[in-house]
Amino acid sequence: MARELHIDITAPAQGPALRRAAILTDGVLSDLYIDRIDRPTLAGAVIRGRVTRIVAGMNAAFVDIGTGRDGLLPAADVRLPQADKHGGGTRTTPRIVQPSVPRGPLAQRYARARR
Repeated sequence: MARELHIDITAPAQGPALRRAAILTDGVLSDLYIDRIDRPTLAGAVIRGRVTRIVAGMNAAFVDIGTGRDGLLPAADVRLPQADKHGGGTRTTPRIVQPSVPRGPLAQRYARARR
């Protein structure tokens, strides 16, 4: 299986500059990544943040992630640290486990986790 990486940075006369990366597997495009240079995306990144506000009506939280604007975190995406019952982790340094399906309003789950 031959894999090739092609990277291209363009600066068009109009619009933002783009950074593009393509991965070819056996000569066939398998992955394509496009990113704006002036405003890179944080989607899919793992970022440490601090909850600044919980909005019960939205069942979501706003999280300070250090970009100047708070990020929106829906309750469905929340995974709270879990202590290891076998001594492998604590509340602040959890071991890697499959997260359970979140249940209940975000404010209640967050309050329980902080105890």
